[in-house]
Amino acid sequence: MAKESRQKNLWAATDATQGPQGYHGLRDLLADKLRRYRGIQDDDDILITTGSSPGIDPVSRLLVNPGETVILEEYCYAGAINRFPWIGANVMGVPLDEHGIRIDASSDMLAGQHPKGKVAKCLCLIPTIQNPAESILPLQRRQAIIELAKRYGIAIFADEC
Repeated sequence: MAKESRQKNLWAATDATQGPQGYHGLRDLLADKLRRYRGIQDDDDILITTGSSPGIDPVSRLLVNPGETVILEEYCYAGAINRFPWIGANVMGVPLDEHGIRIDASSDMLAGQHPKGKVAKCLCLIPTIQNPAESILPLQRRQAIIELAKRYGIAIFADEC
């Protein structure tokens, strides 16, 4: 009986009727957690992929047009560094410290772009176990990043691997 149950769960998890955003049960679980801790309101805001690259590809194509600017952490996943220039985006790097992306540097970068009318389209970061720095972005910085994104009207792409 246990084997049948595991097989049923496996088929449910791989069922194509679950939709392109990933298994509904997992999205619901994550949405509940992210609603409580990160301000995500809806499981439709969550995309589950089989790794970083399959997530970066659709996000980059949907959010960023050639000639637009993307802000990345100064040191980050090579797939992100390579993907955005490939679609014609300009990439700017924000310095890190031992806790992750620096809010002061992010704010200065966005403020410097704003008067020129060329605010970045997207801020991409790895807040949990940053690659390659291995830092974990503290809650206060996560909240500050959200406030910056709201102030300048830019999207946040958080790679939570």
